[in-house]
Amino acid sequence: MAALCGLFALPAAADETPRLTASEAGITFIKNQEGFSARRVWDYTQYSIGYGTVCSAGAYPNGISREEADKLLRAELYKMDDKLNAFMTKHNIALSQAQYDALISFTYNLGVAWLSGCRLTSLLTAGQFTEAEFASALGVWCHAGTKIHYGVLERRIREAQMFLYGDYTGKESKQFRYLLLSGNGGTVDADIYLYPAGAPYGTLPSATRQNRSFAGWMTTGGTLLTEETVVAENLSVSARWATANPASKAFSDVKEGAWYYTGVDELYNDKVISGYADGTFRPNGTVTVGEALKMILRACGDPEQSASGAHWATGYRDLAVKKGLVTAAELPDLDARISRYMIAKLAAKRLGLTATSPNGTFADAKDDYSLALHKAGIVQGTKGADGRQYFFPDQPISRAEISAIVYRIKNR
Repeated sequence: MAALCGLFALPAAADETPRLTASEAGITFIKNQEGFSARRVWDYTQYSIGYGTVCSAGAYPNGISREEADKLLRAELYKMDDKLNAFMTKHNIALSQAQYDALISFTYNLGVAWLSGCRLTSLLTAGQFTEAEFASALGVWCHAGTKIHYGVLERRIREAQMFLYGDYTGKESKQFRYLLLSGNGGTVDADIYLYPAGAPYGTLPSATRQNRSFAGWMTTGGTLLTEETVVAENLSVSARWATANPASKAFSDVKEGAWYYTGVDELYNDKVISGYADGTFRPNGTVTVGEALKMILRACGDPEQSASGAHWATGYRDLAVKKGLVTAAELPDLDARISRYMIAKLAAKRLGLTATSPNGTFADAKDDYSLALHKAGIVQGTKGADGRQYFFPDQPISRAEISAIVYRIKNR
């Protein structure tokens, strides 16, 4: 395991924690981060004016000057000083001026609710943490609703630099890179972490998922992060999961490392797909209408269907017709090969996807269904010798290909 990077400890507190207030350098930092607005503006959940000071809907009909905005800012900071100092006194926390300025900027932007308890308060009361731990605890407060606001994230990074290194400029200390986490069907404690650039990641977060064991973080390029990986750029990663019954052991013709292995492995363990009596999966075999119906509907969360007729898949066809995905006349033979076009139609309609991609996405497919799946990252197409992308809508699809598609559907 890599050693913890940048272990940081707060200074020992005196018997009586001194009261601090925002310095002029800290106030200037806040002004620069907030920007100035002479008129009242809607700021996500509230109205604000001047340097981001909260106001009522009917306040300041004629706007305010910078001098008035400065007074409003200082008055608000004075109230927040009381809250932050009370927290420091209660927990016997000593801070430098730069550390206090970082936290008062954070509080002014976010509000005082964080003082009631969160990962950041736990680190501050403990008094010892790594640079990455502190920056991540601060950086996670960067969302507008459920989405990351990258302007706010940049402010969190600047506040971390101020707290950890006394750097008010963001140019005289270590830089940070973010790691965006996707649970890939599992659960993560936070969707973003921050790490100092140029050093190994050290301890990486984990994830949990029912009936799976966490096997690390995979980049979009297919590289597995380790604790020794050096932080070089902002990355998006997805959790990788190990299964209790690997598909490589269940099927003699499915090898770990094959491009379709992840999809087959997960779908097999989730009982979405199965193999043949001879212990093979036959990845190059073509998919039938009945098989495709079951795989797509089950991946979209529909329950197992009992047969309503002589064929085992009649219940799945009935469900597809009931949901308005197809008509029974479109799928008369459940043992026939299914076309890529019909796969796209079933999946796009079941997922409620619509196409907004240009018609030039595929050289041979102009239908909304394939375009919608392409936009959603579910189908990719094949690059031809002429450099154009092809979907081959009238051709059958292999069991390996549909496994990859259904895996993406299931983990959207």
